[in-house]
Amino acid sequence: MVDTRSGVPINGTIAPVFKFTQRDLDERRVLFQHLGARFGRVALWVSDGQYFASAELVVRASPPFVNVTPAKDIVVRRGGTVTLDKNSISIETNVVDAGDDDRIIFEVTRAPKAGTLVRDDGETPLELFTRRDLKEGRIEYWSEDTGAVGGTSR
Repeated sequence: MVDTRSGVPINGTIAPVFKFTQRDLDERRVLFQHLGARFGRVALWVSDGQYFASAELVVRASPPFVNVTPAKDIVVRRGGTVTLDKNSISIETNVVDAGDDDRIIFEVTRAPKAGTLVRDDGETPLELFTRRDLKEGRIEYWSEDTGAVGGTSR
């Protein structure tokens, strides 16, 4: 499938692009950079090699934001371990490209009360980790066997 744009700049890493494929999109080689008004449109022609169709990309720009939400409670047995993953913490942002998981960095500002966050390859308590670490299941919470009945760590 080949897309052709008209009217609004679509920038790759080097120069504006006028034709790109679905593979270019899948491999994240095309970047849309919005400049100007809070609302805009990009007109596209889309072709599968035989047929053509027009499409419109509607852009609604907003001030930069990052929203972080614990997606669920994490249950772990006293003295046990649980792996944190992409479902443990949800993040929504318009600042960093959604697929750029190494640029989304979490900083542990207060250690858990009844356990430790560690990377899966060591026992050193974590101070920083990335969204990629979460997606790849590299972050673990080790619960202390304190005899406490329950609690929540954030």
